[in-house]
Amino acid sequence: MKNVLPFIIIIGIFSSCDLLTSKSAEKTTTIDTVLFSQPTKILFQDTMIDLGDVIEGDTKKIVYRYTNIGSKPLVIFNVSPGCGCTIADFSHQPLDAERSDSIVAQFDSKGKEGSYIKNIKVNCNTDEKIHNIAFKVNVVKKQ
Repeated sequence: MKNVLPFIIIIGIFSSCDLLTSKSAEKTTTIDTVLFSQPTKILFQDTMIDLGDVIEGDTKKIVYRYTNIGSKPLVIFNVSPGCGCTIADFSHQPLDAERSDSIVAQFDSKGKEGSYIKNIKVNCNTDEKIHNIAFKVNVVKKQ
């Protein structure tokens, strides 16, 4: 009888909780999207953004707006800035057809005096797989 009690407790927990149909089970995982996503199309509002002159040491936010112009959900798997001075954030959730969203990057100009073109690679479920977005900036020394 002592050996049966733990099993009864475990069964009671699973039958009283909604663990098998939790909200986390409804979310699309990266494995799901890689295995089951179908190609769609993405349209960026701008693939090159000019930040102009930035004072060395300042941080600038860059917003790349895009739209899913295909008929299947758009899934961005990864966004990779070309160097450590830039970070980027994006939605990890599928974007339905004809919906829009944005990738938000942040450029830290500390120690970067000079003119630059910085690239960011976007990996998603389109026929092209990789899209390049970029920004240009002229970092000027504080006076």
